[in-house]
Amino acid sequence: TWLESMLQAFDGYTIIPDPRITKWEYEHGGSHAFELSKRFFQDIEGTLALIKVHCHGSTHNTGVLRELNVPYVIVYRDLRDAAVSHYFYVRRTKWHPEYPVYSMLGLQEGLRHFAETLLPEWRDWIIGWRQNRDEKRSLLLRYEDLVAEPGGMFEKVAALFELPTDKVNEIVEQHSFSKMKSKGSFFRKGTPGEWQGQFDEQTKKVFRRRLEGFGELEW
Repeated sequence: TWLESMLQAFDGYTIIPDPRITKWEYEHGGSHAFELSKRFFQDIEGTLALIKVHCHGSTHNTGVLRELNVPYVIVYRDLRDAAVSHYFYVRRTKWHPEYPVYSMLGLQEGLRHFAETLLPEWRDWIIGWRQNRDEKRSLLLRYEDLVAEPGGMFEKVAALFELPTDKVNEIVEQHSFSKMKSKGSFFRKGTPGEWQGQFDEQTKKVFRRRLEGFGELEW
């Protein structure tokens, strides 16, 4: 969402949702298993459009993007911080389908519930994009790197989409995380490594078991 807001700052950029994704989300409770359509991209050919979806990196999806030469960015976050963020987000969002469950769980119980339910799916989502993406037409971007070096990372994104990079620093300044946080409740802390102050030892053990072999994690 943060990256989306920065890309919208370029002149002529617009958000064009795919109604089929919205329909799928209502029917299935999310769009992670959604398969992209060639027709949708063909219908918006020649436009400066931004599409944000949570679909998985299946061979079908990456094949569609490769065949139509669509550039794309895959953004992901440390799954331990993602778990903390998800817990607090659902707890304050009463319309969320998981609210009845998380509203009854304390922090550690909620984090372990996430580990046993959503964590494997989110882990496999990252692995799928890593394995199947087109390295020439895509960028794999860690949220932590965007926080640490917003100007440098956003410049790479702009270059991928063939956008003018001379506006990068101005856009990054206008869309700093602190400013975005003041505009909406979707942005909470966004602090990399927050999980370290939230996980107890038992929760760490559960996450270690679920993330065994995932790589790039330090405990």
